[in-house]
Amino acid sequence: FVRRMLRTGVTEPDEVERVLDTAVYAVLPFTEDEQKSDQGKGHLVAASKPDSIIAEAFRSLRTSIHFGLGHSDACTVIAISGPAPKVGKTFVSTNMAATLAKAGHKVLYVDGDMRRGDGEIKLRVARAPGLSNLLASDGREVVQKCPSIDGLDVISRGKSPPNPAELVMTARFVDLVAEWRRQYDFVILDTPPVLAVTDPVVIAKQA
Repeated sequence: FVRRMLRTGVTEPDEVERVLDTAVYAVLPFTEDEQKSDQGKGHLVAASKPDSIIAEAFRSLRTSIHFGLGHSDACTVIAISGPAPKVGKTFVSTNMAATLAKAGHKVLYVDGDMRRGDGEIKLRVARAPGLSNLLASDGREVVQKCPSIDGLDVISRGKSPPNPAELVMTARFVDLVAEWRRQYDFVILDTPPVLAVTDPVVIAKQA
């Protein structure tokens, strides 16, 4: 009881809804599966352990998104971020994309963390060419197919550019998101930590 009284962080989802006045779509429990995936094992719990508690939590998130966001025939673009590195944003975004694709949706996962993103490890695709190449307009094909999930396309981060924040502020990025909206049911944008860099604030404007 004393330890719980001394804990100053958010412990219940209703605190988020009450204080921030925003909806909580799902609660994802921390498990060993998440820890193993975050250590670069390169697997999706949504595919490798479909009967696990965390996989069921992602299905609950998918249902919440379906009723809360996917209320029209238009594509839904969702940006995922976290306050700091290593909090599980890529784990959430890759497994969320996989769970949506397993439900029959046409999904695009975009690794928007052009500095240190590692979504390609979990989705088993090549790092480059990727988003940085698209934004630089070098003409190479960058969309890859996730080998373990049908209906899931992937754009990895590509080679690390010297100016990622400036790249996502261009009209080229706006045009790309508009093009993805016409081609997919859901677009998942995995962004850098929001307290570390400005990229996620810029990217989230298109979501």
